[in-house]
Amino acid sequence: MNKMIDVIVIGSGIAGVTAAKAAADEQVSVEIITKGAGATMMGSGALDILGAVPGEEKNTTVNDIKEGMELLLDKNPRHPYAVLKDSLENGIKALREVCRAGGMEFTGDGVTNAVIPNILGTFKNTAYIPSYNKYADAAKAAGKILVAGFRGHTEFYPEYACRSYNTYQRQFAPDADAVYIATTLELPSLADRERITNAELAAFFDTREGMEELAAALDDMKNIMGGIQGILIPPVLGYRKYAQNMELLYETLGIPVGEIAAGGHSVSAQRLAAALEKGLENKGIEAVNQAKAVEIRKTEEDVFCIVYEQQGKIKEAYARSVVLAAGGFIGGG
Repeated sequence: MNKMIDVIVIGSGIAGVTAAKAAADEQVSVEIITKGAGATMMGSGALDILGAVPGEEKNTTVNDIKEGMELLLDKNPRHPYAVLKDSLENGIKALREVCRAGGMEFTGDGVTNAVIPNILGTFKNTAYIPSYNKYADAAKAAGKILVAGFRGHTEFYPEYACRSYNTYQRQFAPDADAVYIATTLELPSLADRERITNAELAAFFDTREGMEELAAALDDMKNIMGGIQGILIPPVLGYRKYAQNMELLYETLGIPVGEIAAGGHSVSAQRLAAALEKGLENKGIEAVNQAKAVEIRKTEEDVFCIVYEQQGKIKEAYARSVVLAAGGFIGGG
């Protein structure tokens, strides 16, 4: 028999990482078997608890998380939160510790949701946002907010978004009183490009040249328009240097700058996935990557045998306990 692990977690998304960290805190041996980050790569890069309560005709926006939880469980007494609500704080703490070890801090109190404009033109209510993006919270935004897109960028349309922000602001952020103004920037190094993706912009802004061009373009637009209180841009401020880039813009422009929330395969979600992977490594939690679990069975010794496929080979791992956190939305778990 191979070496015995106390706990094997199948899956390395948010659920799997939280379970692995919680087990490691109990001073037991832990190993993760994972195909990849799964649905984590399809999110906004924020940590949600409860942003809205589903309704038959209209969802109820949640600002106070405790009140929202009570409403949710009143309507859906069999919801998983009925069992887990008293464990949420510990789970979030464990997850944030892994993120911190991976170089990503989060801000939030778990009591009141932040309100982040999203690329669809509405707002996302979320409990914890990356600290580098703290200025994106529009819960109490006021004054003129410049929303900048890029010529040729095919994944965000600032004019459409601003019309929608101005329409739906009070619904999601009753205390806000902002006016969202759209602009489209043209960056010299990308002037000959007809179509630019989020990934290409993020890679460009990981370079010194890219950030210098962006800072100059935003500064010019801020001075032309006058009275700008804050700036929002799509979530493209680099894969690696996003935190430094945000600080650079704040220092250069002298006003808050934030990234709009995105869904799908977003740059901000990839940052979170990278932080989780690095955090697990720095916490000493081993992960068997690019491995698909295909079977779990009990052995005669009353331990679990996890059969998995990795690089075309069938392998086995043994554990006293197994946590199945493979999901199903993306990973097919």
